[in-house]
Amino acid sequence: PFNNPAADMLIATPQAKHMKLITDAIEKNLGRCRIYREMLPSGRQGGITYAPQFQMKFLNDAKVITRLAGLDGKGLKGPHPVMIEMDEGQDIPEAAYMEIIETIKVNAENARWRIHGVSNGTRDMHYKLTHGEGTDLPFYVHRYQAMHRPDWNETERKHKLAIYGGTEEHPDYVRNIFGEPSDLGNQLFVTARLMACTSISQSPADVQYNDDYTNLRVSQELIDKFGNVEDLMDIIYVYL
Repeated sequence: PFNNPAADMLIATPQAKHMKLITDAIEKNLGRCRIYREMLPSGRQGGITYAPQFQMKFLNDAKVITRLAGLDGKGLKGPHPVMIEMDEGQDIPEAAYMEIIETIKVNAENARWRIHGVSNGTRDMHYKLTHGEGTDLPFYVHRYQAMHRPDWNETERKHKLAIYGGTEEHPDYVRNIFGEPSDLGNQLFVTARLMACTSISQSPADVQYNDDYTNLRVSQELIDKFGNVEDLMDIIYVYL
């Protein structure tokens, strides 16, 4: 409201349950700051309405409005904000992205569109916008990993690793800890389990699996480089 008088900020989420958490936090923090409270109109509702969507209107005509994206994106039609905050952007459908592109006032002095989320592995619109598919895309991507938190430690890493199946290759570990768009995985062929079985850092049973089922291939190039086949057996694991 200070920097954008008579302008709108839009908050967009996929579903109402996401929005409620955000609007509750807004109200809670606004109530702690006197200057914010002074900028709201006096009266019973104090510039805040809850239906059909949560909205705040300040004395200088700045507004915070909220919209649910919906499956077809029509929920984002109408507003023309200076600033857009999208939460859980990976769950917002492409149709909603198509609707919101033309709503933001890109030429306004403080124009800003921020998208928050963790890729779910599908190559959808969220992935395209946040993973560089197009050098002219007007987005700068900040990639925060769980270990960037000041309270992250080795104990939590081990616990999370155990919960996610004992391997850093697990799709949900890659998504939620590394913040990377891992593949969704295949129900018949479990890549994470395969990686656990071929990693020497896993359990003794996994290492035994690796030893028993490794397919070693010796080429003439290896023989020329290291000697005869018998001499290769002690170093082949290191070389591979």
